[in-house]
Amino acid sequence: MRPVDPIEQYLTELRRGLRSTPGEAEAILAEAEDHLRETVAAGIAVGMTEREAQEAAISSFGPVRVVTRAHLARLTRRPAVLAMAAWKLVSLLSLAVGASSMAAIVVSGLEISAVRSKYLLAYSANRMLSDHLSFNPVNGVWTDTMHWNGSRSASIIAWYWSQSVVGWHTAVLMAAAGAVLLVGYGVARRRWPVTPLPRFFPALAVSVFGTIGLAFLLLELGTSIGIYDPRPLIAVCLALALGYAVRLGQARLRQR
Repeated sequence: MRPVDPIEQYLTELRRGLRSTPGEAEAILAEAEDHLRETVAAGIAVGMTEREAQEAAISSFGPVRVVTRAHLARLTRRPAVLAMAAWKLVSLLSLAVGASSMAAIVVSGLEISAVRSKYLLAYSANRMLSDHLSFNPVNGVWTDTMHWNGSRSASIIAWYWSQSVVGWHTAVLMAAAGAVLLVGYGVARRRWPVTPLPRFFPALAVSVFGTIGLAFLLLELGTSIGIYDPRPLIAVCLALALGYAVRLGQARLRQR
């Protein structure tokens, strides 16, 4: 069998650890190989065996983990990398706030209707014949239609919720903008995979979404937040924080 070339083995491990485009990775590997081969030749010239010269060259170049970390640190400082990280974070925030606000309006309308129906049944059962609830997704308005002794009466109950911190139309626009930005981010990453997300992004996402989720949770437990129902936002933010925490843990395990 052909003996294993330590230089080739080192370059193979280095290729696995690099996070860059194929062209950029090949350029880095070619430069590393030139440096290693030149160092080996210099070692042989001063009386080392080929094996000793190879080991000395690899030792002077540095462990694979140290080299790849230095390369990733250099990539992280690129403006394009920071822009991609900001792009993804803003996309997720917009989508989370928009979708959770839409859910809050829907859930709040259902809860108010349920409470109202119980009240009406308790105090006006002999007069109220029927109660029908409907929701208009265009304007975010709940309509509670009741029939009182043959006469029809429609009562709008969601105008109250449209005055909340994030109204229905604003929530729809934020969710749509977040979805479009997230799709655009994915297209950009596939089209120009020149810069990976910085290694700190999972930790950043855990910090941002965890802080938002816990802050609203503490406000919800301690005080009333007016007419805005924060429960969907709390659930979404904590779920995102947990997901990125798992990814962060997996990345740390791979580094060991």
